[in-house]
Amino acid sequence: MGLFRKNPSEKKLKELTGGFVLNNEFISRLKDNGLEIRDGSLIQSQLKDEIKEGLPADDVGIRLNQLIVEYKKQKTDSVLDKTCPRCSTKQEFENTFCINCGYEFNRTKNCPICDTSQEDSNIFCINCGYDFASKNIANTKKECPNCRKSQYIRNKTCSDCGYDFESEKLPNLLKKCPSCNLLQKSANMFCRNCKQDLRDVDYEPCEELVECSHCGRMIPANKDMCPFCKFDFNKFEREKIEKQKKEEKIRLLNALDTERKATFLANYEFNLKTCPDCNTKFLKADPFCFNCGASVLTKQTVKNDNLEVKDGKLVAKDESNQKDELTDLEALYSQTVQSKYAPAFKVAYVLYLEEFRKNPTKKFSDRLAKHYDTTPKKLNRQALEDEFIEPAPPLNVAKDFKVSDLKEILKEHNLKVSGKKDELIERLGENLSEDELKKYFKSKTYQISDSGLEFLSKNSCILYIYNSKDISRVFYPSEIGKIFEEKQYSETEIQDIILKYLKRIFDEKLTQERWVDFKIYANAIAEVMEDKGELKDALNVRLKVFLFDLNNFSIVTERPNPRNTKLKQKDMSKLMELMHNLALSIDDLKEEFGRAYNEVLFEVEITKEDSLIYLLKIFGGEDLDKISAEINESYSNPH
Repeated sequence: MGLFRKNPSEKKLKELTGGFVLNNEFISRLKDNGLEIRDGSLIQSQLKDEIKEGLPADDVGIRLNQLIVEYKKQKTDSVLDKTCPRCSTKQEFENTFCINCGYEFNRTKNCPICDTSQEDSNIFCINCGYDFASKNIANTKKECPNCRKSQYIRNKTCSDCGYDFESEKLPNLLKKCPSCNLLQKSANMFCRNCKQDLRDVDYEPCEELVECSHCGRMIPANKDMCPFCKFDFNKFEREKIEKQKKEEKIRLLNALDTERKATFLANYEFNLKTCPDCNTKFLKADPFCFNCGASVLTKQTVKNDNLEVKDGKLVAKDESNQKDELTDLEALYSQTVQSKYAPAFKVAYVLYLEEFRKNPTKKFSDRLAKHYDTTPKKLNRQALEDEFIEPAPPLNVAKDFKVSDLKEILKEHNLKVSGKKDELIERLGENLSEDELKKYFKSKTYQISDSGLEFLSKNSCILYIYNSKDISRVFYPSEIGKIFEEKQYSETEIQDIILKYLKRIFDEKLTQERWVDFKIYANAIAEVMEDKGELKDALNVRLKVFLFDLNNFSIVTERPNPRNTKLKQKDMSKLMELMHNLALSIDDLKEEFGRAYNEVLFEVEITKEDSLIYLLKIFGGEDLDKISAEINESYSNPH
């Protein structure tokens, strides 16, 4: 359950580096920076110590990058020697000849394939991979600029699409894939990029090719959008034209510099305004901002530190109701201090009372209490002090007494002693006061009081959040106080407030391209949408998470890696359940899937058609390991 989740910082560290065994992405980063696995374990250990000292989850990735740079620098500074490639003798780095065998370190040789000059000790060419020892050229590769497939360096044309490496052109007759628009050899039966069937596709003349300014692939010159990376060239041109217009405005305004400076100095105090786009201060009389070119011709767009527009006139600002940052912080401080319970303690307190309500005899988890920096004893003591729990009624204890004992008590008070056990207990309750009953029946058990139930009702938002694994993962105790007031909410109101808050935070993280948080926030939003009954909106979000998992998007490299995709049942189960409950027709499902595929902001490598096929296979119950292997094989070569 979400109640028992780990420290977010520790979880973030495990996602980035792995557990006791480091993950492949982190090991690859270490190797790229010239570090060893032992260095990675030291970095991981140092970060764990800093997390115990209070390192926030958002700073774990930044601190990890800093430590890698520091360890790399230490490694570089420590390289004071070198090893002879002939006799493996270690010696000073400045040596020109080996002190043991006389090998000359600075000797060079040229590669017979690409003529690249390099050190004589190299086993493989640094440019083309030629094997100097076996004189083998079969392993040397180069990349085709049209289809991005690896080719032998000796090839004059691309074996996949026919691209001529010498003339840098494609053949006159080609096939164009109707799905992804890739131009390729006329003999190809299936597209080399998206596996589209090309057997019924006619030949056509080769179009002029240009290089995509975004992904670098060769594409037809008449395309408005790159078929590979979906980059919109018209948008780029529009932004370019807009930028040129702004630059022209700035150039024209700069021509008036002398006159503007004189006016500026003469009217410094009164005639300043602030650009609404870039916050640059300049003269109120200027129609355009000299820094960014924004138009501020209307009074409604004019901002000034000391003036405001009222009834069409510029007047001094009324600052009686203005609040500065310190005022807001003071209000937040007062609100927090006035609250009876600290945020973390309050969450633990509500969870404790809810568990007590369900089962008064069950002991509250020490582990859960420790997670919120408290103990079950403190929670129990607070509940007794607040009178949220109270001794159970004496008559509840009477049920454990023998009939003969009950009759003795009835005799003492001259009451009728005949009847069954329940009748005797009922007779005692009708005739004896609460204090008299307590003398005979001392209760050792407790139950939640009416005031405790009222407290739980007012804090039902905490129960809603922490009863969901996905939602509780994205909430800190202090955030609950920011979005909920001290009052009672209906379940619908709780869901609306949480959904609005999560969407705002989620949009901020997407704007900053914080992909590390994408999945946990998306799952939380989908969970609330499902509770609200907005199943189609929830399906849209869960399909985007599916594409995130299917493409094996790496939060370290910020790129998809479907060659190592490993689908997990726990990641697929909620999507499959939602699809089953919606029971959409296949056409409606295709429409919803297409909308989700086109709306994703992260890069995807698996095509829309293949992604839909994999979704239907998983929904049909096909083994996830088998599907993962199929994806790895289909996308084993870089596209």
